[in-house]
Amino acid sequence: MSNQSTHSCCSACDREDVEKLPLTDLSEALDRMAALVAPISESQTISLGKALGRILADDVKSAIPLPVSNNSAVDGYAVRLEAMQGQAPFTLSITGRVAAGDDPSKISENSQCIRILTGASVPDWADAVIMQEDTDLSEDGKTATFELRPEQNANIRFAGEDVAKGSVIIEKGAKIDTRHIAIAAASGLGELIAVRPIRVALLATGSELNQPGNPLPPGGIYDSNTPMLVALLSQPHIELTLHRPVKDDLATIQSSIALLAANHDLLLTSGGMSVSDEDYIRRAVAAEAGNFEVKKIRLKPGKPLGFGRIKDCIFIGLPGNPYAALVGYLLFAQSALAHIGGIEKRPQPLKAQAAFTTEKGGKRLEFVPVRITGYSPDGLPQLEKIGRGGSARLRPLINADGLAALPIAEQGVKEADLLDFYPFHSAFEL
Repeated sequence: MSNQSTHSCCSACDREDVEKLPLTDLSEALDRMAALVAPISESQTISLGKALGRILADDVKSAIPLPVSNNSAVDGYAVRLEAMQGQAPFTLSITGRVAAGDDPSKISENSQCIRILTGASVPDWADAVIMQEDTDLSEDGKTATFELRPEQNANIRFAGEDVAKGSVIIEKGAKIDTRHIAIAAASGLGELIAVRPIRVALLATGSELNQPGNPLPPGGIYDSNTPMLVALLSQPHIELTLHRPVKDDLATIQSSIALLAANHDLLLTSGGMSVSDEDYIRRAVAAEAGNFEVKKIRLKPGKPLGFGRIKDCIFIGLPGNPYAALVGYLLFAQSALAHIGGIEKRPQPLKAQAAFTTEKGGKRLEFVPVRITGYSPDGLPQLEKIGRGGSARLRPLINADGLAALPIAEQGVKEADLLDFYPFHSAFEL
């Protein structure tokens, strides 16, 4: 009885304190999240073949110009323009051939015309390259006739016109993708310096949670948040520690949080963030001398989401309901991960038009699943709202193209109202 009484009293006190707190607007919460995070300073050298998805720790400069030398943009004939005097047509003797990879110095400096292939280095004496389609060859292939005199430097790509030697080719903080790997390789780089992987711990709480694939006991539900969050966190720049789900017990949750916060950059919890008798995350964080920067957000779903620090570890407490957990992750965990990795960014919405109406406005910024049904005359996506709402509903997400933010307003959304639209692939990189 004494334990029950203590839990109940603590829950009641916690509920009263949290419920009195004002709601923090989304933009302010994101600013406070960014200010809370210190970027990782440690880095490591990695081979180019293992760089995909890692975060660049410093600017990368090219040691060579690109192209490395003047080269031909077409298959054709490199010519000396001073040999093309008087009236057209001009006939010149072909005294050599250069393909990509050949050394052009093997060609005589006295040449006036040579066969040249795309990508081949242009000899210093050549002023232009004439396309083979604009050339008539003699039957023996020893002379070429041209109907027009080309402009100076025609069809020549000059050394360094793409990348100047010593210039920055990839900026610090870039998440390395195939484009970065291509330009690094072209610049002769076999290694890059990347931020060490972000150490993330994931902890789900809830006595009702059961592993998918196992029989479901009475009163139980399957744990959908953990597989969802593991999938979101399974990226090359993240080193993930997955803690087993724990029951709703304060001592167990507190010891798990203490263990995980001690050696991770970010601790994500799922569930236990409300103020019911069985929600212990807030109390466990406080018991570990944790500081909540934000405890309640003017957001739907996700009002009970909170974040702060436990010593050197960033802590984000996601709601237990799956849709609310997803929204919270996409808005806050992704922002925290970006800043920890040294990337200054937050999700950027597009402007779109509502193709639906709502009866009344809301007091919290509400994120709803939407799909694109068409485009306005000026090219804005027109959005249809999917589902009836609710933080536990997942089915509407399957048919959605992204999330729309319904603004805080006295009146509901009207047809053709402008909305912020967060496409899954571009805004959230799903």
